[in-house]
Order: sequence, then structure tokens, then C-alpha cells
Amino acid sequence: MWGIAVDSAGFVYAADYFNHRIQKFTSDGTFVSKFGSTGTGNGSLYYPWGIALDTAGTIFVVDNSNHRVQTFSPSGTFVTKWGTIGSGNGQFTYPAGFAVEPAGIV
Repeated sequence: MWGIAVDSAGFVYAADYFNHRIQKFTSDGTFVSKFGSTGTGNGSLYYPWGIALDTAGTIFVVDNSNHRVQTFSPSGTFVTKWGTIGSGNGQFTYPAGFAVEPAGIV
């Protein structure tokens, strides 16, 4: 596991790196749900690394080996993605972290 984020309700989201998924837990560690599976398609993950949530509950996942960031709804439904492999504008090479502050994405 690489990244952890907590939402405003106290749920804990963990980037389960080697299992290519995100897991959701209560604040006392009780498993709630999971989303993601190995792959390259929308909503699929390949070594998720960083994770962050905004005030609306949007989940931002750094999809490390797919060289992109994906966003999911609070229920784990795929919303959008951005990034491709490379060194140009809008491209990433093994991104690792992500942060969101009240004013927006950092």
C-alpha cells in the first residue's frame, strides 16, 4: 500500500499498489468497499500510488504505471482521466503523488 486519504466523513481510502485497486475502510479499519482492477482501460489501475480527495468527495488516483491520473466518484465510479507517458506537456513518467487543498488541485 502506498497512498492513504481520508474523506470528510472519516472514511479511509488506501491505494492497494500490488493488487491494483483502491480499498475503502471505516476509521476503525473495517472494510467497506473496493474499486479498480488490473488494466489500462478507464477505471482500471496499474500500480496505483498516490490518492487524494477534494471537498466534493472526488477521488484522485495516481495510476503510476499507466502514467496518468484518474478520478472517481465517492462510490468508486470512473469519472475521467488525464495524462499519457512522456516528458511533454500533459504527460507523466511514473507519477507518484497528488494533493488537493480546499481551493483545488495542488
